[in-house]
Amino acid sequence: MDKVCIVEGIMGSGKSSAIINQILDNPKEKLILIVNYIKETERYRKKLKFKNFKLMGENIKSKSVDLERSLKNQDNIICTKKLFEMNRKLIEKYASEYILIVDEAMNDIIELYEFPSVVKFKKEEIEPNQYSNQKIKSYQDFSFTSKDIEIMLNQGILTKDPENDKLSWNNELNEATIYDILKDDFETYDIYKFQDSYYKVLPIEIFNVFKRVYILTYMWNTQVMKYYFQMHNINDFHIEYPLLVNKKFILTQLEWKYLEYANKIKKEAKKHIYLQTEGNKWTYKNAKGKEINLSYNFYANEAKKPENQLVIDKLRANINSLIQHNPIFKTKTTRKEMWTVYINAIDIIISRKYGKPIRGLNKDNFVEYNKIATNELSDRNTLFYLIDRYKNPLIKRFIESKTNCIFDQDGFALSELIQWIWRSAIRNNNDIFLYIASDRMNKLFYNWLESEETTSSGFSEMLIEACTNLRENLE
Repeated sequence: MDKVCIVEGIMGSGKSSAIINQILDNPKEKLILIVNYIKETERYRKKLKFKNFKLMGENIKSKSVDLERSLKNQDNIICTKKLFEMNRKLIEKYASEYILIVDEAMNDIIELYEFPSVVKFKKEEIEPNQYSNQKIKSYQDFSFTSKDIEIMLNQGILTKDPENDKLSWNNELNEATIYDILKDDFETYDIYKFQDSYYKVLPIEIFNVFKRVYILTYMWNTQVMKYYFQMHNINDFHIEYPLLVNKKFILTQLEWKYLEYANKIKKEAKKHIYLQTEGNKWTYKNAKGKEINLSYNFYANEAKKPENQLVIDKLRANINSLIQHNPIFKTKTTRKEMWTVYINAIDIIISRKYGKPIRGLNKDNFVEYNKIATNELSDRNTLFYLIDRYKNPLIKRFIESKTNCIFDQDGFALSELIQWIWRSAIRNNNDIFLYIASDRMNKLFYNWLESEETTSSGFSEMLIEACTNLRENLE
């Protein structure tokens, strides 16, 4: 599907500048540009003033009206990925003459479906009291569960495709029920039931409507969005690379030329990264002698158990030591910290309840591990990455069942880690100190940093060869 073009480039290689120049060379094309955060649109708007982009904000409801008006007028549009997702019907109806530009791969495009909770009013009313002279309807919280899905299937409100496990809303039924609250979810997303879990996936039609789709990314073969397209039988992509030629960023299909350029960028970045590699700071054993990795499961379910206090003590001691005796930024005034852990474990790292206070880490300089496409952190120079990252095993299993390919856990984790690191001062080739607390993640990054750069088509050749029909094994 040549209409999907992957702009594959290492950080700092000029992907955005190259796509801007591509737009300048084709001024009549109508564009929709989607970004993670509205704040990140400034560089596009400055360079492309003649396009007179209509900026759609983050208020989904009010901006849907503006989006429809702009689509009808064939305006050039910038909006968030969330607004884009929530208005798929408008996009599919009006965007057939547009080119779509996606700034960074959409890796939340396949997610577990979370059943909503609603407030359900009861028939009876509460009599007026001293605080109000009006009758008040009583209510209770109502949470939908998988049992409701079974009821909806039995009542014909939903149908299930036996070929692909997709659940669809039956629009032929006119009887109103409490389940109508779920209708928007089923009309906005494709909802699947696979084994005992439910998944929401952005429908492929929202991409098919465009004349052409550009996706700006790095390490494409490791991105969830790549598996998403494979899930919809789109396996061939037109890949281009950014290149600086005569002081102008262009897009090229010359892999070897890009690799020369990318390796120069990587070599220069390496000079400014001090990766902590000395000392016994990556292995953790609890009071029972069991080796522990810093996975989501550990932080969510195991970290607060008494036998694992040794692990937390060592992790916090490592951080304190590397802040107080930092080999690069020796004083508090020169250090600007940035750190991450799973959100449910923030207090485990910084709260006094779990050990000696860590001076320098707090909620203000916490940065989520999947943070991408922001320049607001380019002053941060002292980094602490405290997790061993894996894609949710349920999502991994779902992806593998729908693509018949092995999900590259290491590649995915490495790609996300690199993006997180490049939110910091390294994006401007300024020095950074980096402590990666997980042995696995530390080795992945070290090996990447020491290796020659490869293209997206070459990054996972061994993995691609290993991709085979897994359906029989999964079933």
